[in-house]
Amino acid sequence: MNSQTDLYDTIILEPRKREIRVIHIGSGTNNDPLKLSLSRVSLDDNPDYTALSYCWGPQVNLEQVEISNRPIPISRHLHKCLVSLRREDSPLTLWIDAICINQSSNQEKNTQVPLMRDIYKGATEVLIWLGESTAGLDRVFNSIQRVIEHNIEIEPKGISQVAEELLKASPDETEQAFTEFVNIPWFRRTWIIQELALPRQDPIFLCGKHRAPWTHVKRWWDIAKSLNQAVIQHSTLTLPAWRNLHHLLNFRVLDKLALLRQLFGNPNVFKNGLRLSALIFMSEESLATNPRDKIYGVMGLANASANEKIVVDYDKSVEDLYEETSRYLIFEERTLSILSNQSVDITRNSTDEEAEAYHEFTLTWGPNVKSSWIRDFGYIRGATHRPDPLVRDLDSRCLRYNASLNTIPTACPDQKKNVLSIAGTKVGVVKDHVRAWYEYRGKIQWFRNTNEAFNVFLRAGRPTLEVEKDFSSEPFRNTEMTADSEVKEVHLVYSPEGGPTKPIREAIWRTFVGDKSLDTLDHAPGYFEVFFEGLLDAERGNPSPKISVSDDALPPGSDVIEHWQSFLHRVHMMIYRRAAFSTENGWIGLGPDMMRNGDVVVLLSGGDVPFVLRPTQDGHTLIGECYVEGMMYGEMLKAQLETRAASEPNSIRGEMFHIR
Repeated sequence: MNSQTDLYDTIILEPRKREIRVIHIGSGTNNDPLKLSLSRVSLDDNPDYTALSYCWGPQVNLEQVEISNRPIPISRHLHKCLVSLRREDSPLTLWIDAICINQSSNQEKNTQVPLMRDIYKGATEVLIWLGESTAGLDRVFNSIQRVIEHNIEIEPKGISQVAEELLKASPDETEQAFTEFVNIPWFRRTWIIQELALPRQDPIFLCGKHRAPWTHVKRWWDIAKSLNQAVIQHSTLTLPAWRNLHHLLNFRVLDKLALLRQLFGNPNVFKNGLRLSALIFMSEESLATNPRDKIYGVMGLANASANEKIVVDYDKSVEDLYEETSRYLIFEERTLSILSNQSVDITRNSTDEEAEAYHEFTLTWGPNVKSSWIRDFGYIRGATHRPDPLVRDLDSRCLRYNASLNTIPTACPDQKKNVLSIAGTKVGVVKDHVRAWYEYRGKIQWFRNTNEAFNVFLRAGRPTLEVEKDFSSEPFRNTEMTADSEVKEVHLVYSPEGGPTKPIREAIWRTFVGDKSLDTLDHAPGYFEVFFEGLLDAERGNPSPKISVSDDALPPGSDVIEHWQSFLHRVHMMIYRRAAFSTENGWIGLGPDMMRNGDVVVLLSGGDVPFVLRPTQDGHTLIGECYVEGMMYGEMLKAQLETRAASEPNSIRGEMFHIR
């Protein structure tokens, strides 16, 4: 029996008493060896202890310490932390997960991990160890202290203020300081999410000899962000340091942590927790050594429903846990957002920029799962070649779209392992498609492929009854986006099978923006049609397209240029990494650019958006979400649901899809 196992065997915990171990650090100076001992306490007795939050760091070149007279190896990162925390004149009692839980015992972890919510809620103090300081981090924490001590407020004018007024350093020194700050490993650890959100007292950040309460760090960060917002609106970003700093200050991880800390300041949220899907969104960029901890590491913040259905079990395989979690999100939280945010990467087929394959991509699933619909929560997805999802994990049902009209996911009674069997209805089979963007080596990252996408949509148009006798349908099917085609376009309508009828031009421009403006949840405003005409004019070679919008069509106090930029941003969000497509029965939309002819567009029960599936020998493979014009707000389902039986008020009639 090794000394570590022997140590835990002498202090056995009783789960029914909610017992935990705590570690005592004896007083001493920096040159003294650490004096450490373990004891057990019950959380029911409200013991006094300080909880430590830190990043484990590499488990190599370990430091040997004595705990209760037994030699125990710990990481150098933790050793430096304990030396830094030790007091000269009094002992300190800590709870540290790496020491107080027997990490080699799955049985013990199964009982201790569910207690971590109460451990951090009940701690007298929570300390966050970021590691040793550097010259750059010294500047950051000195700046935090200066902001608080002098109650500094800075009116945002430009990013140079970050250096001149906030850090009082040169541009290069400022860039280096923020680079070191946002790359502190602690920020990317999954467990720290609940360790920051749950404490009743203000957590204290420690960096070398620096100490800063969370509220001070947050206030300082808000000032830095406000200066960065001025960049977005006014700065030309002429210096490389400013460009890099601009990206560094778009640090989403810290923003998400701040949001969670704010949410758990609400007594109702503190008591009842959050939806698991929201927590998965908050932690999607976080890392975990054990992939199971991508789920177990946020369960302390989840609501009772999630904790009842997903029980901590470290003996369960990673794939089984991820399938269990995926099914919970779909059938218990009743959301298909997990299918809109697949754990896939789009990788280039070649690294040679001269090769044709450089501009071709392959869909790659995460390494921990085999099924296309199961989220690989432990796989940190690359952002370079991924579009913004139409539905985010954080979104509540029907927030942005409502294609299935509030229906709930309906499962097949006989669910098989690794297979999602769910009711839905077939929209159509993909007949025509083209990538809505393209690359050109040596230029900007990508271009709009507006012309070809427009033509795919236009070919799906149908002639009106008035001109059908004058024009055969074939010329319309072969219409291309040229100046003389505009005469034909006015005679085309968008009239998909089972869908609404509208002018093809309106259907096309609404598809290009996903029928949304940039910053609202409402339908795209009518003046976007004018912007779309201007965009087409520019694509056809006019360097000065005419854009004329009446003042009364715009919101008060806004200008045309501002809304033109919002329109372009929305177009770019929709077409990047997507393909324009049409189906054999007349629907048009934007879907995954890995889709191909013969794929099936379906509306699954409980889905806010439709999905693209690829038929296989024994079912379907999920390719991804899609936008389909004329059905995103339930238009296609309304007639069907008006005649449904009273016994099935929230279901979709159709067929059962088996997704593997």
